[in-house]
Amino acid sequence: MNPSTFLARPFKWLEAGSGKSFVSPAPTFGYQFCVERIKDAQLEGIDLSAPKRFCIGSEMVRPDTMEAFLKKMEPTGLKAEHFLPCYGMAEATLGLTFDQTGKGIRVSEPDEGGSGQPVESVVCCGTPIPDTIVRIVNSENESDVLPEGQLGTIQARGPSIFSGYFENEAATNATIVDGWLKTGDLGFIRDRELYIVGRAKEVLIIRGENIMPHDIEWQVEEVRGRGGAERSGAFSILDKQNGEEPVLVVETSLSDPAEIEELGEQIRSRIGRVMSLVLTDLVFIRRGQLPKTTSGKIQRGRLKEDYLQGKIDRLN
Repeated sequence: MNPSTFLARPFKWLEAGSGKSFVSPAPTFGYQFCVERIKDAQLEGIDLSAPKRFCIGSEMVRPDTMEAFLKKMEPTGLKAEHFLPCYGMAEATLGLTFDQTGKGIRVSEPDEGGSGQPVESVVCCGTPIPDTIVRIVNSENESDVLPEGQLGTIQARGPSIFSGYFENEAATNATIVDGWLKTGDLGFIRDRELYIVGRAKEVLIIRGENIMPHDIEWQVEEVRGRGGAERSGAFSILDKQNGEEPVLVVETSLSDPAEIEELGEQIRSRIGRVMSLVLTDLVFIRRGQLPKTTSGKIQRGRLKEDYLQGKIDRLN
C-alpha cells in the first residue's frame, strides 16, 4: 500500500486484510495513527480474527500504543498473539530477531550493574532467525561478552549479514569485526530473547545521566496525542559552562504564534515534570521538515548538524 494512501485512509490497510491470513509490517507510529484516526464505524465488517502477523519494527515499540491498538480493534477479533515485534537493519538484510511466542507484547528491563544506565522497561523483540547469533558486548570493551540481563552493545553474526559498504572499506572495517556486525544499538538478552533500548550514538548525557532521545520525544506525543500531528527529534549540544544540554525540535501544523508558544509551555512543563529535565532550546518547524530515513526514522545526527549550522527554518 502506498504510504500516502495509508495516511489518508488508514482503515484501508485493515480492510485489505479482512478475513485473510497475512504478514504486514508497520512502525509503532502506524499503529497509533490507526488508533487516533480510524472511526469505530469504519471497523464494521472488518474481520481480523484469522491467523496473521502484524510486524512491529523500524522504531522503538511502545507497549502502550500496541495495547491501545488491540483495544481499538477488539470488535474485529484481533488477538494479542497476532503482534510480532521484531528487530533488524539494512546491513542484516533485513531481520535479525522476531518474537514468535504468540504471547503478545512483553516487557522487561536490564539488571542493575550493567552499564549503569537507567532504562525503563522495553519490549521483547524475540529470538534470532535461523543460523544467526546475537550477542551483547561491553560498550567500552567489545571483546567482553556480557551475561544475560546486562545492558550493552548489540552485535550479530550470520549468513544474512552484508559483506560491506559499497566502495567504502574504512566504514566496512569499522562495522564488521571478525565477522560480527556492530549494530550500534543498545540492548540486553533475557531468556535468550533480545530487548532493544536504543541507539548507542544517540544517548544524551545530561549532567551525568544517560537519557535516550526517544524518551524525550515521547513526552511531546503525550502532550498532543500520538497520531503523528507532532513528530520530534531530540539531541544534545555542548554548552561551555554547563556541558551537554538537551535540544528538542518539534514539527507542528500550528501557525498562530500564540498557539505555538502555548504548546511550547506545555511541552517544557511535561518534560520538566516527568523527566526533571530543562530544555536549553525548543524549536518548532513545519510538518514534514524533520530529516528522516526512507523507512521513516528520524535522522537525529543530521538534525543536530542542521541545527548547529543554522539551517533549520524555525517558527519560533
